[in-house]
Amino acid sequence: MKKGLLCLLLLVLSITLSAQSIEVMRNGAAFSIISPSGQYIAGNIDDIAVYYNVESKYATSLEGETLDDGGCFVWDMNDKGQLAVDWKKQAAIWTEADEFLLLPKPEKLSRSEKAYSAARCITNDGEVVVVSFGSPTTSVYVYTKGAEGEWVMEKLPMPTEDPILHQSPQFVAPMGINDAATRIMGRYRIDTGLEELPFAWEKNAEGEWEIRWVAMEFICKGGKTDAVYPGEFEWDGSGYDVESGEYQEEYDKAYAEYEKMWIDYEMAISSLATGYYYSGKGSLSGIRMSKNGKYANVQISKDGAGAGTYPAVIDLDADTVYVFTCKPGAGCLSVTNQGVVTLQGVMDYFSWTFVSSIENPETFTTLAEYTLSRTNGAIDLADYMTYETPNGPQLAEGTATLSSSGNAFVSWQYNGFGDNMQYETFVVRYDVESANEVVLDRNFMLYPNPTNGILNVAEELSDVQLFDVAGRCVYSASAVVSTIDLSDMANGTYFLVADKKGERISAKIIVNK
Repeated sequence: MKKGLLCLLLLVLSITLSAQSIEVMRNGAAFSIISPSGQYIAGNIDDIAVYYNVESKYATSLEGETLDDGGCFVWDMNDKGQLAVDWKKQAAIWTEADEFLLLPKPEKLSRSEKAYSAARCITNDGEVVVVSFGSPTTSVYVYTKGAEGEWVMEKLPMPTEDPILHQSPQFVAPMGINDAATRIMGRYRIDTGLEELPFAWEKNAEGEWEIRWVAMEFICKGGKTDAVYPGEFEWDGSGYDVESGEYQEEYDKAYAEYEKMWIDYEMAISSLATGYYYSGKGSLSGIRMSKNGKYANVQISKDGAGAGTYPAVIDLDADTVYVFTCKPGAGCLSVTNQGVVTLQGVMDYFSWTFVSSIENPETFTTLAEYTLSRTNGAIDLADYMTYETPNGPQLAEGTATLSSSGNAFVSWQYNGFGDNMQYETFVVRYDVESANEVVLDRNFMLYPNPTNGILNVAEELSDVQLFDVAGRCVYSASAVVSTIDLSDMANGTYFLVADKKGERISAKIIVNK
């Protein structure tokens, strides 16, 4: 197995600014999952999962025990630091204290269902887990923790035919559960694989799970059709005569009737189509539901005027869709309980992230601008996410996922310039109650700043370290009384970290010779 991944999870900078914090990790994995409050992050790389506790600074990798045993994959996490995973191809819950807890299996599973299962969704209190069986999924169960800690397992009804295209599923997948455990987001890919449709399992007044197709009227007038799906062409070969050639005649006749059935089928659908649809090329692959169960992020396609793909959000309560026309071609990375979204934009080498909202889907701001506003100017992502490219310095915010609360985000990207060849992860918390390791003291006197080499220090410092924007320590001293000589440093932005009267402080230093 790929041992030693933890040594790559190098935390190089942790700064708390008033009630905001930013953490930078380099040479690590691509962290793309964040807990609702932003305290925990996780990610996947090949068959290894990674986990990080933002408050305690505990980091670890999760993997299998032998080669090709399936390793570990994280699907969901909550504010208790519990990870919903498949471990060695079996559904499990992982925690810092207890590590892997394999979930029991229901009775009467098929061989394929026994061979693979995954804990796909978990509530914030950890009391309810959604587990899929089979690959592709053939059954889904809701696990509810009983009074004695036992798991009560309930099988969900499975959709067998959609209301618009009337095709059986190529696969069905659970994609999120709300905190009240009354709604589960579902993904349905049709038999041909050309389109997908969103649906939800919801509890009715009697506490029974029912299937509801979501926002169907947005893509089809009336929300359904009477189209008859022809399926695959079948020919029994009857009437074959080598000499007369009647086989070919009968075959052509049958195939012509089959083609007419397809024309009738497509006309029945197109006559009611609104022009919007979910492509089978992954429009719902990243769908996740906000923890309040109100919103789900998707990508939607459009025919006719304004044709193309757009990021979008499904409002499950209103049974409608918000289309973010501000960023055609972008993906919708996340949506908060309040309807704030992150949108992905791609450059040649890096990714950008933009922020918009269902309040005004025609406009956007960059993640850097949004963060400056949320932190009252305290956190400038340009200080951490500016890269030296062949085309000069470039700010790139990566691929960012907002926490469901909206109080934090995690962003990752791959830095392939120079000798880097590494993943980088950035965690920003907009609303934290207590200081972490490093406090920025704005009254701390360092001058001149910017400096041309000699930096004057107004108060004695100890355990002094200077980091560049890549997180490398480029200067250290056990004590500094009056000056720091930075004349050998290249022009750029640096971060000084030191002890002052028993308090750990930090300041941004600019060298400009």
